[in-house]
Amino acid sequence: MKSNLLNLLVSLMLITFFSFETSAQTTLNLKVFLEGPFNGTGMNTGLNSDGLIPLSQPYNSGSWNYLGSENVPSIPNADIVDWVLIELRETTGDASTASADKQIQRQAAFLHSNGSIVGLDGSSLITYTGTITNNLFVIIWHRNHLAVMSSGALLEAGGEYAWDFTTQLSNAYLNGQKQLVTGIYGMIGGDSDASGIVLGLDLNPGWSVFAGETGYLSGDLNLDGQASNPDKNDIWYFNNGLAAKLPWHCSEHLIDFRDFQSYNTVQIGTQCWMAENLNIGAMIPGTTEMANNSIIEKYCYENNTANCDTYGGLYQWNEIMEYTNTSEAQGICPANWHIPADAEWTTLTDFLGGVTIAGGKMKTIGTIESGTGLWYAPNTGSTNESVFSALPGALRLLDGGFSSLGYSTYFWSATEQGTSNARDRYLNYNSTNVSTYDDGKFFGFSVRCIKDTPPPVWSCGDTMTDVRDNQTYATVPIGDQCWMAEDLNIGTMVEGTTEMTNNSIIEKYCYSNNTANCDVYGGLYQWDEMMQYFITPGVQGLCPANWHLPSDSEWTGLTDFLGGESIAGGSMKTTGTIEAGTGLWFAPNTGATNSSGFTALPGGARYYNSEFSYQGILAHYWSSTDAGGFTAWFREMIYNSATTARYDYSKVYGFSVRCVKD
Repeated sequence: MKSNLLNLLVSLMLITFFSFETSAQTTLNLKVFLEGPFNGTGMNTGLNSDGLIPLSQPYNSGSWNYLGSENVPSIPNADIVDWVLIELRETTGDASTASADKQIQRQAAFLHSNGSIVGLDGSSLITYTGTITNNLFVIIWHRNHLAVMSSGALLEAGGEYAWDFTTQLSNAYLNGQKQLVTGIYGMIGGDSDASGIVLGLDLNPGWSVFAGETGYLSGDLNLDGQASNPDKNDIWYFNNGLAAKLPWHCSEHLIDFRDFQSYNTVQIGTQCWMAENLNIGAMIPGTTEMANNSIIEKYCYENNTANCDTYGGLYQWNEIMEYTNTSEAQGICPANWHIPADAEWTTLTDFLGGVTIAGGKMKTIGTIESGTGLWYAPNTGSTNESVFSALPGALRLLDGGFSSLGYSTYFWSATEQGTSNARDRYLNYNSTNVSTYDDGKFFGFSVRCIKDTPPPVWSCGDTMTDVRDNQTYATVPIGDQCWMAEDLNIGTMVEGTTEMTNNSIIEKYCYSNNTANCDVYGGLYQWDEMMQYFITPGVQGLCPANWHLPSDSEWTGLTDFLGGESIAGGSMKTTGTIEAGTGLWFAPNTGATNSSGFTALPGGARYYNSEFSYQGILAHYWSSTDAGGFTAWFREMIYNSATTARYDYSKVYGFSVRCVKD
């Protein structure tokens, strides 16, 4: 009995221990500025001094619907600007994968005049209780400014996660903030209705209904306690048309930024569909044929725009395809969406159980006769189980007339059937079928768009493609760095006797003026050309986007991780020897294991006298760190040693280049 009790107590202690272990408290050190109250160095506190800031968090309604109970008996100090809402998202990928479904916490907090986000005591940093195992991103919401998300994972040190939006435009995801004064950045003002877009509705009625009033107002964009002309003229006017830049996932609203219409979306199997009919363009009469005139045109049933508002537009096939015949073309769909091909429609109906029952799962429910829907009775089998929400938008006929509203709907595909026809899908009021037809392109049918398939999330170790010339490079993680595992080879070859110049053309040397050597060993570059005539260590230079030229300290970090300069070269060099027919290094290729995956090649060099030397013997890799005057630091590996040596040579030498991931 005592033994059982002891075991129970031990178990309870272990449970308690692991409970504390999995509920670690993390401090969040966050800083952001709001455009409205920003005064050049910090933020004004007019709402506070006028006693207008509410004592309870204001994000429990509208687009936030945050149910937190944060409240204070009084505003804690004179430096508080307003409430903000903090949202944490955790993901294994980069910022683009930190969509709303990755949310792990929200909390309301105070914004200090210096930009710090503080707790309810007005001074301490906010905290998160829970285990963080992957990349942590933060979104800052404010009631009339566009939300911002960190462009990278929060920086962790000693249990504190930090992010400062104010120092770089790029610290916000997709540069989703603005420069307030030189070198200082902040959240964009003007979103009085918290829709995520600054539009006319933010001005009228968002601002106009409060104009001249005093209080805690959504139309008070500069947070001075009143809705007045400076809110309109100094903030809204300059930001009209801007939108929050946050990662998007299916089931969220899709905003078409061409006309700012919003569409429901739905995930069905592996596909993401618009759950409403497309309705973009200028209405033309049904008797008019659509033309390739750079204007998106639409028909509205019976030439009534109210029908387009309900059922979406009707379009001829050539118009939806923007006069191309490419299957899965974007056509008139929003960016990153496209006209579904016939095969994609088949994927949808197959997922829903086949064409004999899929229609019922796709149609909206209810009937016109009962006042509960838009389909005529019996609306057979309608469940809208898929949430596709198909409406009986009918069609525009060859003679310019319209037919079958309430009875049927046709959806174009992007798949052409001969010169005159294209494939479509048909749903009917008295059937659960989804029928496939080949109809004349002159008909006016409804359109649904489907989301483009995103490329797989890239991670170090995957191949990287340089979109400038479509060359691919292997990559390798080494320690906490990600390196290209091949030598850079971009540019137009110039003769070794030619000095590279700042002429907007990327130039490279190929050993012995033979382009075949560039194909194997990569290009050789003078330091200034590699740097693209900047001198800042870590600059992008000739590297692809999101990669940069390694600084001297980054090279040191690499060699230190590999055991130090005396042995790092061996773990970086490719194996084999020329003499044995198994490699590119001359014998003895001392210590070569390539255990790091760096795959260093003996590309040789172009020297100051325009000659090429030491291919097979030496690998020289520039750093982006100037050594002063006419020289810069580089790393050298040699055929008869396992070392990695650090030297500085003249910048006119042509050496190999590796890039490291930002």
